Amino acid sequence: MSRFEDDLRLVLPKTDVNGDTISLVPRADVLRRLHGLIWPIQNSMFRQVEHLGNDDPGARMSADEEMEAGRARTVIDLNTKEGQEAYLNCWWPKDADGACIALTAPLGKEAELPYPIYTQLRSASITLRLTPTLVFGTMRFGVAPVTTTQGRAFWDIGIRRAMFHPTPAYYAWLQANGATSRLTPLEPDDPLRTWTHQPGLTTKVALAFYIELPDRHITDDRMAWMKGMP
Repeated sequence: MSRFEDDLRLVLPKTDVNGDTISLVPRADVLRRLHGLIWPIQNSMFRQVEHLGNDDPGARMSADEEMEAGRARTVIDLNTKEGQEAYLNCWWPKDADGACIALTAPLGKEAELPYPIYTQLRSASITLRLTPTLVFGTMRFGVAPVTTTQGRAFWDIGIRRAMFHPTPAYYAWLQANGATSRLTPLEPDDPLRTWTHQPGLTTKVALAFYIELPDRHITDDRMAWMKGMP
């Protein structure tokens, strides 16, 4: 168990304000416990394929079809034991001070879940504490949290900044909804712009921000807080 998990256990409530059950998933149980959230996307999103003899992405068929035709091979796959260990080590290195926070919706709210057929889990996020005052969410499955409960817990254990690397589409959505006032871009040469989210794919991201946590959240609505409400 990491120190980050120990600290969060002291401040995280067992139930969120919207009724979700909050739990901390041990590193050893992440892929087993979160299987329902990962299953719908793991085959396409978490599999590296090397294409052989076809350098034009526009001329390629699906990865499965390319492999059947002998024009591609799988390099690493989350569906294999080796792939699981490699991906998990990117999201939560064995020696890192991390935690995985899972939100489970109560029965009767299946329609609100991202993948209601597979799981009652609404979302789960793997977060590393990089310094005593800085955390970084390396991976999230399911929907983004709608409350500020996790932010309050981070504040209560001394966190004052949360770094994240949004996808271009998510950042555009935040902009369109006026929810970027708390974001501070990292400097272009900041080493924290470079991360390995998938085995063998270390990249320097164009979109990297700190979410400032100057005060403890008052509003329960995370989007309202992102827009500048206290």
